[in-house]
Amino acid sequence: MSPTDAFSLGEALSALPEPEQRWAPSDDDAPEPEELLLCALLWNHTAPDRVREHTRLLRDTDFFSPTHGKLFTTIRDLADRSAPTDTEAVLTHLQESGELAGHKGHLLASALAAAALAGADPLTVSDHTLSVVVAAYRRGYRSAGHAMLAAADTYTHTELAYHFASVVRSHNAARHRIAAIAVPYTHLRAHE
Repeated sequence: MSPTDAFSLGEALSALPEPEQRWAPSDDDAPEPEELLLCALLWNHTAPDRVREHTRLLRDTDFFSPTHGKLFTTIRDLADRSAPTDTEAVLTHLQESGELAGHKGHLLASALAAAALAGADPLTVSDHTLSVVVAAYRRGYRSAGHAMLAAADTYTHTELAYHFASVVRSHNAARHRIAAIAVPYTHLRAHE
């Protein structure tokens, strides 16, 4: 009797754990939105126009992690030169530019490996682009709130008014940027 004769397919499937009992990644195990975006960009290397369109919508300052920001600028710079933007090309560029030396280089190489294996579908690059920009927008609000609290304790009422107006202008500009990204985002999603 062979092992396949011993159990039917139904018996084998019934031996699997119920969905609620299966292992699921915790929030700590889940890839970050920045990592997913980098993954989607790296795996879009066969569509250089798509990589360029998306990298033009972002800034390195949109990334919370400086390491992710550096990987992004490397991908963007390669895309702007119409050079390959796959993982190997990014790694080669970082090696040739001396960026992989020392501790920071180890962090870059590790982050590149993690991004390459994050599991993002290349067709979800628009979703991840918008996610990273919105996260940066939210971080900006958090920072502005902390700055306003500090200013409330130390600024004169006139300085406080100017500071508040500056924060409002900055966040209006960020809001307009997200709206501008949403238009190409809708357009780009239609082509994916």
